[in-house]
Amino acid sequence: MKNNSNFYFTNLNTTHGQGFDDSNVSGFGYSLSNKKNSIRTDGNFALSQLLKTDTSSTNAFQTTLGYKYFIGLQKTGGNFEYGISRTLTNSTYYPADLGFQSIPNIVRNRFYIDYRLLNPYKSLQAANLSISSNYNTDFITKERTNFELQFESFVMRRSFNAYFFGAGIAPLPYKDYYEAREEGRVFNGFRYYYFYFGISTDYRKKFAVDYNNSIPNFIDRYQSFGYNNEIKLRYRFSNKFTTVYEFAFAYDPYSIGFADKQGEDIYFATRRINNYTNSISFRYIFKNNLALNINARHYWGTGDYQNYFILQQNGDLLPTENYNGINNFSFNAANIDAVFNWQFAPGSDITLTYKYALISDEIVPTIPKFGDNLKSLQNLPNVNSISLKVLYFLDWVYVKKYMKPKSRA
Repeated sequence: MKNNSNFYFTNLNTTHGQGFDDSNVSGFGYSLSNKKNSIRTDGNFALSQLLKTDTSSTNAFQTTLGYKYFIGLQKTGGNFEYGISRTLTNSTYYPADLGFQSIPNIVRNRFYIDYRLLNPYKSLQAANLSISSNYNTDFITKERTNFELQFESFVMRRSFNAYFFGAGIAPLPYKDYYEAREEGRVFNGFRYYYFYFGISTDYRKKFAVDYNNSIPNFIDRYQSFGYNNEIKLRYRFSNKFTTVYEFAFAYDPYSIGFADKQGEDIYFATRRINNYTNSISFRYIFKNNLALNINARHYWGTGDYQNYFILQQNGDLLPTENYNGINNFSFNAANIDAVFNWQFAPGSDITLTYKYALISDEIVPTIPKFGDNLKSLQNLPNVNSISLKVLYFLDWVYVKKYMKPKSRA
């Protein structure tokens, strides 16, 4: 449409038969701009139908309808951009049978202001500052489920070294309707804050470094700080061959959440969380439309449970010493992926993928050491898979030209 505007319609459907449930999701959306492209409004709306087989009647279904929508209004262009949006997902919206996950019962209201440096200024090549707020409520109860204020900044100097910093705070308590793992129960979440910072060096050079660190904490239950460090080392051997190594370590001394359920009692606990990630990737470009990517990654996450609580009916936590269960966990995920991609025509690809994976999720009395954990990986069952995907893009303008009937002499 005019002014970079557009409109679309989608429909996804699964029909299983033989007494299984069927699903259908239909939706439409739009993006409309004025002539100057300075004001834009976006929206999308979806209706889901879950068709459950009615065992009391032959070939009859019970239909559950759900809906979801997003609508936004933005000022675009220029140094300052700002906008507001609202997203609503009701309690019965269900797209999961079609391969999409969506958390129901959420109403999200967002507001943001962005400042962008459009042209280089003195020692700055580019810069962006952003302030935003998200206010979420539960669709059914109307209770607040989150309220967060955020600040983000990004600066790139003429040397092409980039720096970023951000912070966020949830200044009000909120209701968590999912962590209790039981419908109708709620957990009163704690107020929190966090900040992060990082640097990214010049990618034009053969060797480049990305580093970022985030630090969170609770407001009401002050503990020692957690942190999440991540570093990436990039090296370009040539214009065709590049490798990237990544190491990340996250530590949370006071993570709190669901631990167990015994009878009518729901137990929460504080746990010490450690997450390690090691990965390395190689990319070789044979020519502009032909490339090979190889990625190897190992992730290890552990949880060491410390103190237990009983969840009260009002959502508060009551300390308890009567729980004797073991919930310490050790989770491993290791994989190697090799992806060969050939773009044989504009917008059209052939992708051949090989995957090798090891996964284990164990409840352990004590957390093993990093070296001992690595040795245990060789005893895990593995999964191998090969997939081939062919994507062909049809240009309607091109197709339409050949569909026109030829005139007769």
